Amino acid sequence: MKSILLVDDSKTVLLYMTSALQKQGYEVIAVEDGESALEVLTHRTDLQFVLSDLMMPGISGIELCRALKSSAFSRYIFFVLLSSRNDQESIIKGMDAGADDFVDKKTSVAELQARIRAGFRTLELHNTLTTKNQELNLAYQTIQQDLDSAGELMEQLLPVEEEIHTAQFSFTYVPCTKIGGDMLGYVELDDSHVAFYVFDVSGHGISSALMAFSIQQTLSQRNKLESITLDWSDNEYRISKPAAVIERLNRRYQQTQNSKLYFTIEYAVLNTETGELNYCTAGHPKFVWQQTEQNRLELVGDNNFIVGALEPMMYQGGSIQLKPNDALWFFSDGLLEAKQGEEFYGIDRLLSNIEESKAMPEKAQTNAVLEQVQNWQGKPEIDDDVSLLKVQWLGCAQSQAVKPTSSLFQKSYQASLEVSRQASLELVGFLQQHSVSSHVAQTLELCVVELMNNAFIHAYQEQAGKTIELECKVIQEEKTKVELRVADYGNGIDEDTFKDHISKQIEAPNLFDEDSWLPSGRGLILIAQMTDGFSVCSQAGRNEFTVIKSS
Repeated sequence: MKSILLVDDSKTVLLYMTSALQKQGYEVIAVEDGESALEVLTHRTDLQFVLSDLMMPGISGIELCRALKSSAFSRYIFFVLLSSRNDQESIIKGMDAGADDFVDKKTSVAELQARIRAGFRTLELHNTLTTKNQELNLAYQTIQQDLDSAGELMEQLLPVEEEIHTAQFSFTYVPCTKIGGDMLGYVELDDSHVAFYVFDVSGHGISSALMAFSIQQTLSQRNKLESITLDWSDNEYRISKPAAVIERLNRRYQQTQNSKLYFTIEYAVLNTETGELNYCTAGHPKFVWQQTEQNRLELVGDNNFIVGALEPMMYQGGSIQLKPNDALWFFSDGLLEAKQGEEFYGIDRLLSNIEESKAMPEKAQTNAVLEQVQNWQGKPEIDDDVSLLKVQWLGCAQSQAVKPTSSLFQKSYQASLEVSRQASLELVGFLQQHSVSSHVAQTLELCVVELMNNAFIHAYQEQAGKTIELECKVIQEEKTKVELRVADYGNGIDEDTFKDHISKQIEAPNLFDEDSWLPSGRGLILIAQMTDGFSVCSQAGRNEFTVIKSS
């Protein structure tokens, strides 16, 4: 049964209209003033239709209408003003207050009933629309949560180490939406070669991001049998030419009836011992060769076709010889196509920008270049995805003098049990990228979880958000040695207690002895038994656990 709130200071009108409306099957709640109407609406949350007299003592019909139509009221009310004054001024005041209809009290019962039926149809449409909007908002929130998760996943695909052999890396990656079609990466191919790339999938959003994810996985494939970056020749695997890699990508990612996506790419392989760089550019902006000794910037690249649009397609590559401390800048067209009004940023400004960035610290240069572009266009948001990768070759002799064959992972985390697991997975990815055996990787994965949980529970007394620093160095000599360090700034463990823990043997808890189930340093004991070295150092409020594991 549909319900109507009837408001009128005349008992005669209330009795007459209540009787008439009830005969039509409506539930009628009748009150004599605006204050009572507000009270009824507060308790009867199902009421959404109000018939109110225009002129009443206390709160008038117009004031009641204005209150119910304000944003402070919790729900939509269809409001009809009743008046014996059918003058234009009263109608205008009522409509300005938000009334949905205005009815003269002299109107026939049949017309009043028709107006009420029309009002309920409008109310039903409004409620249906509100429900649909709520469903859409819920669906939108779900999509946003999924996009946030997908964006985090895409960021986890980005490399974490800053140096491989004699090549130093720094980069800036900013999708224009939560997930984008740009991606960059670098991967060690063998003891003397490293590959790096920037690619840009057409379009934006989920489909472009999924394709970018797939391409990234393909280029970083560590299984030699499935890798497109290696060739089997003369009973051994050899590094594939960049042009051959892009030809394979073109065959694998051909457009289909349901997908018209394509991508551009810059792919290069650097011999970290000699400085020889082989590259191939397919539909992508040419890269910048920063020649340190000559103090010169040079654009390098080929005019090959885009990838994924046509098959078969032959791609041409090239090569250049780097000198020590030369740098390469790979970037997507999002930087070049940044706009100020109708003017594009362009390659000339980007070259000047790169030249000016030399005064900045090495790790800050890519961010500084992006900030200059943002400042030029007058806003932080860029209309396209941005990928900017800088690679610097240190030169063979310098690398051997400083760090012969080592790769470093460094990252800070905010303490929690969930973050410990996340950090362990990121570390495993780094170790796999550097061909560390699965046994060593699994051991160190457990070590990271135990040490970071130890920091959260004991050092920080389960205070979430405190800083934990994770560092891992892979040293590749005759045998691969991994040094793992986990540091916190909480309560330390004294040396005697630490030695006492790691000298013990793990004992299974006794079902009948509650004390045996209490924290007993089992994690530290386990680490000591699984690794080749385990120590702790506390200095100036910083506690650092060091683990050494060799394969």
